Amino acid sequence: MKTLIVRAQGQNSNVGSEDAVTICEVAHQVATCLQPASRVEIACEPQAGELPERYGPSAQRAMRELSLRQSVHLREAITRDLSEHRIHAGAIRTDAWE
Repeated sequence: MKTLIVRAQGQNSNVGSEDAVTICEVAHQVATCLQPASRVEIACEPQAGELPERYGPSAQRAMRELSLRQSVHLREAITRDLSEHRIHAGAIRTDAWE
């Protein structure tokens, strides 16, 4: 964070991963990290034979110009985020999403 504040003043930088992950994959990762695990419901399946729309911002500039590197993988980031929410907001209620 200090690098972004000090060295990236005035510029936008994507600081995520270069790994391509679908929203469905992220939803399943979050669901398995919750205790108790939640069920993921997909509202709309992609059409057969059609490529899904994709948007994947590149973190290459932040890696190149700010020497940033991914140090936390997705599952660990989700676990940490859920832990912070539990600490600051009490236990997470999964029934609110059902």
